[in-house]
Amino acid sequence: RVFNAAQDDEMLREMLSWRAMVVPILRSTGVNTKLMPALQHGVPIVLTSVAAAPLAIPSDSTVALVADSADAFVTQLLRVASDSSLWLTLSSGSRTHWQMLLDEDAAAVDMRALTNLVCQIGSDERLAQGELYRPLPRPLAPKHASTSLEIELLLPRKRPPQSRC
Repeated sequence: RVFNAAQDDEMLREMLSWRAMVVPILRSTGVNTKLMPALQHGVPIVLTSVAAAPLAIPSDSTVALVADSADAFVTQLLRVASDSSLWLTLSSGSRTHWQMLLDEDAAAVDMRALTNLVCQIGSDERLAQGELYRPLPRPLAPKHASTSLEIELLLPRKRPPQSRC
C-alpha cells in the first residue's frame, strides 16, 4: 500500500493491523525514519542488521528480529506470525526502545546547549571583557592564511588535534 496520500490516522490504523513490519534494507545512509512509527506504536519489526544499526536496535530479539538473508527473513517472519509470546515481547521491546531513543534525544538537547556555549566562545570582544573563558587557545595563524580552514591546514601537527569547534 502506498502512504503518500494517506492521512496520519489512516496510516496508523493500517500499520497497527500488521503482524510485523518488514524492512529488508541492504544499504543505508542514515536513520531509517520508516522505523520510527513502528517502534513508537509497538509494531514488531523484522529487519536487516544494516537497517537496525542507525537506531542501535539490538540483535538479541528483544526489540526486533534481525535477518540478513532471504531464508532468515522467512524464518523470522514465521516466528513472529506464529508465536504470540514473541510478538508481545517485540511489541513491548520496540516501545521501550522508542522511549530510550526519546530519552537520549532529550539528553542530546541538553548537550547541544553546552556544546553551543563551548563552540560559540570565540568573540574576542566578549573574551576581552572577561565574560567568557576559552577552553582551548586560539591557534596562531600564519600571516598568509585568511580562513579558519587554511589556518587548520597550515598549522603543524605535533600532537593529536583538539577540537576548536
